[in-house]
Amino acid sequence: MNVPIHPPLSLGYLSSVLREANHDVLVIDASAENMSLHKLVKRLIDWNLDAIGITTNIASSRKAVMTARFIRANLEHIPIIMGGPWATIEYKKILRSKIADYVVCGEGERTIVDLLDNLHDKSNLKDVKGICYRADDGSVVKTEDREFITDLDSLPFPAWDLFPPSRKYNFPYRKQPFYPIMTTRGCPFDCIHCTKVVHGYAYRTRSIENVLKEIKYLIENFGTKELLIIDDCFNLDIGRAEKIMDEIIKNKFNLMIKFTNGIRADRITPSFGRKLKAAGTYYAALGIESGNQQIVNKIGKRLDLRKVITATRILKENKIIPGGFFMLGHPYDNFQTMVQTVNFAKSLDLDYPHFFKAIPFPGTKMYDIVIEHGNFIKNTISSEKADGYATNGSGYFDIWDLKNQDVERAFKLAYKWFYLRPRKLLDLISHLRSFHDIWGAIRQFIMFIIKNLI
Repeated sequence: MNVPIHPPLSLGYLSSVLREANHDVLVIDASAENMSLHKLVKRLIDWNLDAIGITTNIASSRKAVMTARFIRANLEHIPIIMGGPWATIEYKKILRSKIADYVVCGEGERTIVDLLDNLHDKSNLKDVKGICYRADDGSVVKTEDREFITDLDSLPFPAWDLFPPSRKYNFPYRKQPFYPIMTTRGCPFDCIHCTKVVHGYAYRTRSIENVLKEIKYLIENFGTKELLIIDDCFNLDIGRAEKIMDEIIKNKFNLMIKFTNGIRADRITPSFGRKLKAAGTYYAALGIESGNQQIVNKIGKRLDLRKVITATRILKENKIIPGGFFMLGHPYDNFQTMVQTVNFAKSLDLDYPHFFKAIPFPGTKMYDIVIEHGNFIKNTISSEKADGYATNGSGYFDIWDLKNQDVERAFKLAYKWFYLRPRKLLDLISHLRSFHDIWGAIRQFIMFIIKNLI
C-alpha cells in the first residue's frame, strides 16, 4: 500500500522557477501515476532531455536510488541531478556510487537554475553555489553553500499545471482538488530527531498579501477546495497567523483547511482557535513527541506539556479534529517513559494520534548521540548502504536504559491501548463525512493498526 502523499511542493517550486528562467520543464510524478520503472523510462526516452532531476527525502531514498539506477542503465548519456534532504546529507555516497552526477544541497530554487545554466561547461561548475559533483579525477567536489532565500515572495507559485490532478494522490482529504501551501520556511527549535539541512533554523515568512494571492491563484486556476498548510511553524508568530486566518475569512474563500505537519501547541489561543474554525479548518495536528516532560526538554522541543492540554481543549471546543505526533524510543526513553507517552495521548483523547518509532537518521543530533553513546541494531539502519535505509524491524538502536525490544513492545501497545477501545472507535466513526472518509479510515486502519499488531 502506498504511503499517503500530496502534490510535492518542492518539485512544484522547482518547476516554476525553471520555467520562469525559460527552461522547458516536464514533470513525471511516478508515485501519483502508479507508474512502473519500465513505463517511466519509456516516457523519458520519448523526450529530448538535457537532464533528469530526482528529489528525495530519507523515507523515499530507496525508491529514488532504484529509479536513478534504472534510468542510468537505459539513458546513460543524460546527467542525473538529485536533491532534497537525503541527497543533501548523503551527497558523497550518491556521487561515489554514481547514483547521480550532481547533487543540489539545501534550498534548490536558485541553485537548480544556476546549475542548468552551466551544465555543459564544467569549468564554471565550481562557481555554482550549493552543488556537489564528481571532478574528472573522480573526487567529490562540494562548492560554497548557497544562502537561504530571504525574500520568499520572489518565488513564483508552484507550477501545478505540470502535475497530475490532486485526485491522483493518495491523501486523506475532505474535498478535492486539494493543494499544499507553505507560508514560512525554517524552524528555530532544535529537536534532536530533525534535520535543518534544507530550510535551516532562520524563520522566514512570506508576506500576508503574497499568501492570499497564492490562495486566489489556486482557487481560480485549479478549483482548489481544500488547502493543506504544511509549514513547520505556521503559528510561531501568532499575530501573523491570526491575520492570515482573518483574510481567509474576509475573502470568503469557502475552503476546507488542514494542518498536516502540525502546529505549535504552545501558540494556540482561544482567539486563534475560533479564527481557525471560521476560516475552514477541520483538522490540526500537534507536534508533541513525548508525554514525559523531562524527555520533551532533553530532545530540544521546548514545549510545556500543560500547553498541549490547553491547546487540545481549544481545538475540541471549536470542533476541530485534533491529531498528534508522538515518537517512541528517544535516546533518553525507557519502557516506563514510553508508556507515559501513550497514557498522555489517551488522557488528551486526541482523535488521531500517530505513534512513530524514533529513527536516528544521519544529519540529526539523534544520530550523533547514538554513534557516541549507543549502538545500532544490525540490519535495521545503516549509513554505509548506498541504496537508502531500512525502516522496518523491532528497533533501531540500544542506548542507556533504552532497549530496542522495549520500543517494539511500546509501539504495539500504543495502538492497542488507544484505538482498540469501543468508545474511541465510535468516536472516530462519528467524524466520517463521505465515502472518501470511510475508505480513508479503512486504509489507515489497515496501515496503522493491523500492520503493527500482527
